[in-house]
Amino acid sequence: MDHIGKKIQEIRMKIGYSRQYVSKNICDESTLYRIEKSLQLPRLDVLQKICHKLNISVDFILTPDLESQFVHMDKIKKLCRESLYQQDFDSIQYLIEEAETFISEHPNLEDDEFLRFVNWQKAILIHKIEKKADRAETAFRKLLYKNKIIREIDINIANSLALVLIEKKEFQEAGSLLRKSLKAAEDNNLIEDKSLYPRLGYNMAYIYYIDEKYDSCLDLAHRIQYYLLANHLLYSKGELSHLTGIVYEKKNDLESASVYFSDAISVFSLENKNDFLIRSLRALAEIEQKRGNSIEATKLLDQAEEKIDRLGDHPAAEQMKTKIKHTRERCAGES
Repeated sequence: MDHIGKKIQEIRMKIGYSRQYVSKNICDESTLYRIEKSLQLPRLDVLQKICHKLNISVDFILTPDLESQFVHMDKIKKLCRESLYQQDFDSIQYLIEEAETFISEHPNLEDDEFLRFVNWQKAILIHKIEKKADRAETAFRKLLYKNKIIREIDINIANSLALVLIEKKEFQEAGSLLRKSLKAAEDNNLIEDKSLYPRLGYNMAYIYYIDEKYDSCLDLAHRIQYYLLANHLLYSKGELSHLTGIVYEKKNDLESASVYFSDAISVFSLENKNDFLIRSLRALAEIEQKRGNSIEATKLLDQAEEKIDRLGDHPAAEQMKTKIKHTRERCAGES
């Protein structure tokens, strides 16, 4: 019953009440001290009065560790989402180990959603770290019960499966999964992860781009941009702006392409995503060259090369330099 005193002390300190205030007209201050230090169990009438003053239920105080279990699981899920956004798979690996330790310490844990969440993260590592797309696909399909996409965890798993299918160029099934997932996300008002809808939207917009459905791609991209603005989010904004720029270039609307590539550069600079920033600088340089702004194009390529030099021994640095060189040559040929 040690949790009783511990919970009373945690709530009291969180609210900012002193022991003197809480114990007044209930018990001696020294008695409350002994209760909080688990040296004495409170009588039921004393416990009821303390709970009333702290504005909490007696049931909450008497229930051992239930709240802390939920808090711990939520913490793991939140950190996994943040690490996934940053593509920090080492941190995800560590968090999975922490989750597995937690699960082993709570053998009677019946939170199916948390167990599926952990297995979903494991499957992501199979895909991203082990580079085994077929194994990851099998794992995602097992986690997607009867292909039902209703809850937030279902939508996340379906999105991850769609990414594997896109990688394998199975665009038709990927598109079908993403359309169902977008519909489920739009119908679900209880989704906690605000980045889920833009992640789905970006992937679906990419499918439209591959299928050369440029108007559908732009329509969805603009809807996602509005969602990001309304929810004060940056998630995927840079990637979405870059993709939108590519589509406008395909439609020969160079002015709009320039606007969106510039927007992508601003976001990637803010997020310090140098790989993406270099790609957008090169893309904008090509647009400016087509618009007859060769001096501006050269400046953008110089910026891109400067960013590559700062990457040091980045594995993709040489490939990036080669692409910049080809762009310079192409721009020189068009001048």
